[in-house]
Amino acid sequence: MTFKDQLEEDLDVFFNTDEFAEMVGYTPADGGTPVEIPALVDFDENPEEMGTGVRSSGRITVKASDVPDPHYRDAFVRGGVAFTIVRVLKGDGRVFRLAFERDVRSTFRR
Repeated sequence: MTFKDQLEEDLDVFFNTDEFAEMVGYTPADGGTPVEIPALVDFDENPEEMGTGVRSSGRITVKASDVPDPHYRDAFVRGGVAFTIVRVLKGDGRVFRLAFERDVRSTFRR
C-alpha cells in the first residue's frame, strides 16, 4: 500500500459521521442541486459570540468527490442555520478547505 492509498483510506475515517464529520446541506451558488454531504465544520472562537450559542464564521472541509468545484457564495446549512462560503482556502484534489460566514439574511423576518 502506498502513502497515497493510506491517505485515501483515512478520508473515510475523518468523513465518517460516527467519528469526526457531520451531515450538512451544500448548495452551489450557480443554482446547482443541493446535496447532503459529510463535512468537517470548525467554528472560529470569537469572544463577542461566546455564551450566545451563535457562531458566525469558520472553516469547512469537504471531500472533492462530494464538492468537486467549490466557489465563493456556495452555501451550506447546518442545524437549520445557513452559512455562505466566502473563500476557497485550499484544495489538494482530495479535499477542499473553505472559509464561511453565517448568512445573516436568513435570520431576518418581515
